[in-house]
Formats: sequence, structure tokens, C-alpha cells
Amino acid sequence: MHSVRRRTAEEKEEKRIAEKAHIDKFCKLSETVMALRNNEELTKEALKTAGTLLEMNFEFYTVWNFRREIIQRLSEENSDSDALYKEELQFIQNAIMANPKSYWAWFHRKWIISRMSQPSYTKEIFLCNQLLEKDTRNFHCWGYRRWICQKMGAGEQEIFDFTTKKIEHLFSNYSAWHERSRILSTYPAQQLKGLLQSELEYVQNAFFTSPDDQSAWFYYRWLIAKFIENSTEEEASQLLETQFEPLDQLIEVEPNSRWPLNTKLYLLSKMNGRGEEMKEILVKLREVDPTHQKYPELNS
Repeated sequence: MHSVRRRTAEEKEEKRIAEKAHIDKFCKLSETVMALRNNEELTKEALKTAGTLLEMNFEFYTVWNFRREIIQRLSEENSDSDALYKEELQFIQNAIMANPKSYWAWFHRKWIISRMSQPSYTKEIFLCNQLLEKDTRNFHCWGYRRWICQKMGAGEQEIFDFTTKKIEHLFSNYSAWHERSRILSTYPAQQLKGLLQSELEYVQNAFFTSPDDQSAWFYYRWLIAKFIENSTEEEASQLLETQFEPLDQLIEVEPNSRWPLNTKLYLLSKMNGRGEEMKEILVKLREVDPTHQKYPELNS
């Protein structure tokens, strides 16, 4: 903090004047746009003015609504509506690049794509992939990409394969693991059971590569819980017994990593008669995870 240069009084005053000028411009432009809307001036010039205002604040949802009213009118008057829509897609792209998590920009893009006679779904997928390279947790982008896949008839398999690609690029991609669980949760119980072993092996690769990253561990717990939910007590017990060997191998290699220990404790809690083993893990967890010293005590 000591290396941060303090602004002089003159610099602070310059900043204050600049901010005031920006606010004054925004207020004046807002009044102009609201007047255009009240007067139902649904013209290209009004569209341009509304765009200038949105560039100052992409979260001004009333202006997005006005923009749709203008576009709807212009498309009724124009035989080549798709040219108008393509221009609007570029405007929205600029908005998304400036504010990738703007609800209104993503909603507006859906509205435009839905109106186009021949939208380029391939370009939309490419845009989403670019954005997800920059921010893997942009849930707006994940949702929009899923919607585009449905529109183009790609189906859930394409999305599933995409999650695999993103996870293999970065095991800590929590959103990709979450999307994977969302897809699998739609499968019938028997189909999910059939995929369980391969998914367990897949997620275990992530454990051994990056044992301290929580993303894969959460997905693993979800898999186990989902299987137990759709299985008999005997089936659940058999599965749980098979899970200790790889965990013990990892604990041996990474004895001070809390996630393997925590997960083993979770599995043991789903079984009966393993109280002493659970106590030993709790003691070890208090040693390796000082930020969670209040792990519960187990009664004898």
C-alpha cells in the first residue's frame, strides 16, 4: 500500500470535474431518450441515440426495451430485416464484451436471434467459446450456449462433450463440472447407473492431478449422492466399499491435503459401524486444516 502514489488536490479536482461532466451528459441523454420513447419516435436516429446512452450504462434495461420497440418497427418497414438484426448483434456483442454478465444484453441477443430467418448458430457458438475462454464461470454465457445448441438441434451430447473439453483444459472449471451434473441429472436412473463407473474414473483423474482443487470433489460427491438416491441399500454399500482404495492411495501420496480426507469422512458417514475410523480422520483434519478447527466431535 505504501507504494501507491497519492493523488494531489489538483488531480482529485480534475477527477471530480470529469465525473460531474459524465453524470451531466448521462442525465441529459437519458431525458432525450425518454422523450423519444414517449413520442414514439421509432427511427434509426432514435436507435443510434439509445445506443449511445446504453454505451454509458449497459444496465439501463428500459433503454433495451425501447431499442426492441424501434427494431420491431424498423423490421416491419424493411424488407431485409436480417441486415438490421446483424447490425444489432454487433452492438450487443460490444455490450457483452464490455459487460459479459449483463442480463439485459444476453436477453436482447436471444430476442434478436429468435427473430432472424437464418441466424448463424455456428458464429454464436464461436462467440460463446471465446467468452468462456476469458471467464469460465460466466453462467449467462453457459446458459446462452445451451440455448443455441438446442436451437441448432445439437442436443445434450454436444454440451456434454464440450464440458469434457473445458475440464481437460482446466480441472478447476467449476462451471463445466456443474453443467456436466446438470446434463446427467436429466438421464433416467438406469442410464445414469450405466455411466457411473466411467464418470468416477474420470473424476478420479482430476483428483490425482489436482487434489487440492474443490471443483472435482464437489462433482464426485454429487455422483455418489445421485447413485445412492437411485439405488438399493445393498447397491449403495457395494459402491461405497469400492471407493476407499483410490482415496487411501491419494491420502498416502498427499497426506496433508484436506479434500481426500474430507471426502473419505463423507463416504464413511454414509455407512454404519465405522465410527473409530471417522474419529481418526477428524483428528487428522484438525491438524491439516487449521481454518476449520471446529470439525465436530464424535461421541464414543
